[in-house]
Amino acid sequence: MMSTFFSSALALIDWLSPAANPSNSSSKKWGASPTPVHHVCESGQPAVSAPHPNIWGDLTDHLEEAAGVIDLLHRQSTGLNLTTEDAAGSWDNNILLVELLAPNKSDTLPFLNNKTTTPPPRCARAALMFGATPSPYLQDYVIGPLPVANNTQVQPLQFLYNKGKVAVDFADRSAVDHYVKDVGMSVADITKHPQRYPWPVANISTLEGERQLGFVVRLRKQPYLNLDSETILPLGLYFGVDVMGRNPSKWSVIGWYYDGNYYPTTNAFRASAASSNFTLLGANSDGPWAQIERQGNPMKFDHLPPPTAVMPGSNRFSVDAKENYVEWMDFSFFLSYYRDNGLRLFNVQYKGRRILYELGLQEALALYAGNDPVLSGTTYFDSKPGVGPSVVSLVDGYDCPTYSTYLNATDRQGEKSYSRFNAIRLFEFDQGYPIQRHSTANYTSVTKNIAFTVRSISNIGNYDYMFSYNFFLDGSIEVSVRASGYIHGGFSANNEEYGWKIHDNLSGSIHDHVLTYKADIDVLGEKNSLQKVEFVPATIEYPWSNGAKRNTMKLQKSFVQNENEAKIDWAPNGAAMYAIVNKEAKNKFGEYPGYRFTPGRWANCATQLPECGTNRVATSNVIFLTISNSSNVMNAVNFADHHYQEAEGHRSSRDTPV
Repeated sequence: MMSTFFSSALALIDWLSPAANPSNSSSKKWGASPTPVHHVCESGQPAVSAPHPNIWGDLTDHLEEAAGVIDLLHRQSTGLNLTTEDAAGSWDNNILLVELLAPNKSDTLPFLNNKTTTPPPRCARAALMFGATPSPYLQDYVIGPLPVANNTQVQPLQFLYNKGKVAVDFADRSAVDHYVKDVGMSVADITKHPQRYPWPVANISTLEGERQLGFVVRLRKQPYLNLDSETILPLGLYFGVDVMGRNPSKWSVIGWYYDGNYYPTTNAFRASAASSNFTLLGANSDGPWAQIERQGNPMKFDHLPPPTAVMPGSNRFSVDAKENYVEWMDFSFFLSYYRDNGLRLFNVQYKGRRILYELGLQEALALYAGNDPVLSGTTYFDSKPGVGPSVVSLVDGYDCPTYSTYLNATDRQGEKSYSRFNAIRLFEFDQGYPIQRHSTANYTSVTKNIAFTVRSISNIGNYDYMFSYNFFLDGSIEVSVRASGYIHGGFSANNEEYGWKIHDNLSGSIHDHVLTYKADIDVLGEKNSLQKVEFVPATIEYPWSNGAKRNTMKLQKSFVQNENEAKIDWAPNGAAMYAIVNKEAKNKFGEYPGYRFTPGRWANCATQLPECGTNRVATSNVIFLTISNSSNVMNAVNFADHHYQEAEGHRSSRDTPV
């Protein structure tokens, strides 16, 4: 199983800041009169009753679950010494998150397989910040069983991602913010440009045998049209600060970088700036070029309304909004929503049989490179700010058809819950080409290719990610992600090997996006194997070939035996395929039924190479990390160094980059 919670200081920074309350969401303290958080928009939407409660569903807000957990954690008997969210400062202990701890698969299978009528016990996961100490840390706890009663226990959560306890090096975020801002403004006379709040990137290094904790900071010019353009307005000036410990009086500046030159002290930088051979670099200034509104003359006929999809009848799928349960054609599944990775599907069935226990995003990773210390040191784990808190409302007719059915999503931060309206969309859509067709002299057979989509969108920093789960009539399932937004640009000086110059002093910045999904596949039970079928050239003498050898090809079948073999890269020319099968359940033809997994439909041109066009198919269909043994995060990104990896264990965890 992949970890989506990483034990780095960088992963904790945003958690320690006050949570934002978006304008089109509602918030409430747990225990208050709840408003409906799961709501179906369409009054005519066909309804269905789920076959059982959603055991992966969110905590309820009342005292039996979420509010009860909050109350229990604040009791003196726990010894946690917590301060309420509204009163907590950086030197207090407080609650960062309380959400459902998804039950273990081994605990749910007896219930799902009708071996028992008792669902697995419900437990909560609580992330607590312990700031009332010179060495602050974050620790996860498990609270259960729920509802809160005399037998409910509060225990450290040590089995999920790591040991559950992580040092927090940047607990005093506000103090660090003020410090780096003051340092940046102290050289405004040199840059001669109004500066926006500096851009910090965490970096942990070792200097002369002593641990040194530092920020590398990039100065940016102040946007004046909107703040969205701030990631493309770098000034080309960078400085590092040592912020080890919690006493700001002991923090220091540890170097400056400008125009390809490194200065170990502020005085050295000022001395260079005062010399006659110092070159003052230009700035990236905000303006219409940095905005996303349409510019220039409209295209011909663009003023006319474009084609649009309509639903001629009622919806052809059913929803149990209370349990977040959906049925479409031969598919059925439950939905759930989590802070770290957003929307997940559970107990996905096809023709009444489970084919997936779980399907969902594990991590959205972006790893950058550049000639400066910021881009060179930038790695984003988007589970840090969280896909869940970043969810936005979808726009009718643009993000999805106007006839879509919507559900709300609930995100939990601190001691509050937030309901985002119109956050999950369900709809059918014609793919624009038939799923099958055949013509003869006597007839033509053609079938519409209608897919059913579950979609959500999260705005994570400078990118909007559109996450879609697509179901098809032939029983196949597809996950897709589309990203759009502002790049994290670089300063163009000395950056030729890391990007193309795209504006006056702005460069693109080379980076990898790797999004990994967990697919826990069950084919006719849980005892599954990974089958590999290769297409190999062969020279064969057949009984009928009169002694002549013929050059041909054949299938070479095998099974992956261990996790080392299960680190898979797609074969050149697509000359191998992989499937999850059950060797104990052959069909009537003696073959192993299973589910094959393949690269996505749009992945061939993901690198946007000029030669990647209609006449060329890329050898590698899905991107994994280009950088080997990253100096930024070391072993924390080893999960993204192959196209596909299967975890051995109970063969219940499979992670595939998208």
